[in-house]
Amino acid sequence: GLGEPFVVTKPEESYQIAEKFRQYIQSPVLTGIELNKWGFDAYDVEPASIPDLFAKRPVVVFGKYRNHAEGVIEISGQSGSGEYVQTINVSDTKPSETNHALRYLWARTRIAQLSDFNFNANSEENKAEVTSLGISYNLLTANTSFVAVREVVVNPEGHSKDVDQPLPLPENVSNLAVGSDMASVPEPDILILIIAFAFIAGGVSMFKKVLLTKPDFRKH
Repeated sequence: GLGEPFVVTKPEESYQIAEKFRQYIQSPVLTGIELNKWGFDAYDVEPASIPDLFAKRPVVVFGKYRNHAEGVIEISGQSGSGEYVQTINVSDTKPSETNHALRYLWARTRIAQLSDFNFNANSEENKAEVTSLGISYNLLTANTSFVAVREVVVNPEGHSKDVDQPLPLPENVSNLAVGSDMASVPEPDILILIIAFAFIAGGVSMFKKVLLTKPDFRKH
C-alpha cells in the first residue's frame, strides 16, 4: 500500500513507463524514517516500520491515543542534504467527526500487517486477532465474511433459470484468455494412462490371437 502505480497497457508504452519508474525509485527523498512521540500517549501505531519516502508521496501513519490529544510528534530521517527533523504539535489538531473512517483505515492496516507481512500469519494467535478485528470493525478478512439475510421471499416457487453472463476482457487481451469447460477435457496424466492401457490391451489381444492361430508343427 501507499505506493505509486505504474501501468503499462500497450507494448509500446513499456519503455516510457519503465524509465518513469526508474526515475521514481532512484532517489528517495527521505530514508531511515523514525517517529517519536512526547507527551502524547499513542499506541498500536501502524506501520511499525516506516518505508523510505519518495517524491510526491506523504508519510502516512495510523494509530490510537489515550486521554487528551496533546504533546508533539517528531518525524526524522536522512535526506540528500543531511538529517531531516520535523515536529508536529498535536494540540493544534482538533478531532473531527468527518474523520470517522480513520478507525477503519487503521484496522485495515493492522490486518494487512498481521496477514501479509508476518511470518506467524498462520498462528492461532494471529488468526484470533484478525478475526477479532474483522468482527469489531465490520471488515472482510480471511477469517470473516459478510452474511446478508433477506426475509422477503422473491422466488416463492423456487424455480431458477440459467443465464450466460458475458464478462468483458481487458484491453489488448485476446479471447484465448477465456477458459474452456474443464470438465470436458481430461487431465494430461489421465489421458496418458488411457492411451497406455489401450496399447497394453491391444498387445495382449494380439498376443492371444497369435497363440490361438499358431500352427502345430510337431510330428506325430
